Amino acid sequence: MRTRATDLESARALPRAEARPLARPRLAYLDNVRTALIVGVVLAHLGVTYGAPAEWYYKEGGELGPVIEAVWLIVLILAIAFAMGLFMLISGYCTPAAYDRKGPGRFMVDRLKRLGIPLLIFAVFINPLVHYMVDTHGGDDCTGSLYDCQYQGTFWQYMADYPRAKASFGDGPVWFLEALLLISAGYTLWRV
Repeated sequence: MRTRATDLESARALPRAEARPLARPRLAYLDNVRTALIVGVVLAHLGVTYGAPAEWYYKEGGELGPVIEAVWLIVLILAIAFAMGLFMLISGYCTPAAYDRKGPGRFMVDRLKRLGIPLLIFAVFINPLVHYMVDTHGGDDCTGSLYDCQYQGTFWQYMADYPRAKASFGDGPVWFLEALLLISAGYTLWRV
């Protein structure tokens, strides 16, 4: 019969190479790049809400001075030109290791959980709610909305009239989730 002391001694005797690491090491430089990109994307969307020249659900209104508008325009250009491309590049860089570690089945299940569930929640709940708020409460730029900011009914009446075309997955700020999910499926098929 083994005692607890001999179990501890044998555990200490294991070479370090056999011990499993507690957590995977993070790539700090990628975390830093992603954090900077997220801040840039949030700032760009805030800029559009408060006056930068671009399409968005809701515009607060008012006019910006030429210097502030130029600053917001630079932020928007940088976000459009680099942010989403770098996000996709980082995702592509990390995908082969995740696929190799998990295999095709677990990889796709993980992608469906991480990308598909937020995409579905946005398409079914958040997007209709945002459209309802814009169509009833407006903002400066409601043109092209379902009721041009004049809807007077309840949310449930709105949902009954809600066009299914507006409920597309690619609508709104989560288009990249749909893109990453499709790219992941394509990568899995290619690797299989």
